[in-house]
Amino acid sequence: MRFIITFFASYIFMILYVACSSSNATQLEHIRILEIDIANDRKHLNSIDIHELNNNIKVAELNLLKLENKKLDSIAVELIYFQYRDYLNCINDIQTCVLENNRLKKELDINTIQLSSIKLDYQSSNKGRLDLDTHLIHETKFIQQTSKSIMALIENCNNQGDQFDSLNKSIENIIHER
Repeated sequence: MRFIITFFASYIFMILYVACSSSNATQLEHIRILEIDIANDRKHLNSIDIHELNNNIKVAELNLLKLENKKLDSIAVELIYFQYRDYLNCINDIQTCVLENNRLKKELDINTIQLSSIKLDYQSSNKGRLDLDTHLIHETKFIQQTSKSIMALIENCNNQGDQFDSLNKSIENIIHER
């Protein structure tokens, strides 16, 4: 937590420095750092094994079909209800992870385009641009928010993958027992 606070404090300091500075070189250096951040975010996002998550969804769909075809009596259904509900919730969360991954990839693309446009405007200008400084500050905030969302997604996807393995084993045991 302390790292995050220090990280954001340094960004706020950098934002204030950029806003108060009249040299475009400082803003261009800030943009270079943000470009590195975006590249790192892209690597982090690509570390999520979407193929495995999609395979988990396919396995779950097959197991749910098998479970429905078992024609369980009401007592058996009552016994597995909580596992079944948790399993469905986990599958929904995995599907959300896949969709969120795609959304964040698009967001990174938009951040890259926006940052490139701002960079080009700074490079084209010989004097300080307060109007661009404001855009750079806003874009910095967007990039930071995207970074936080990516880290949260990675943690969520990892948790859902682990939870799926456990729940899937239980569901498969029920399918093969009855």
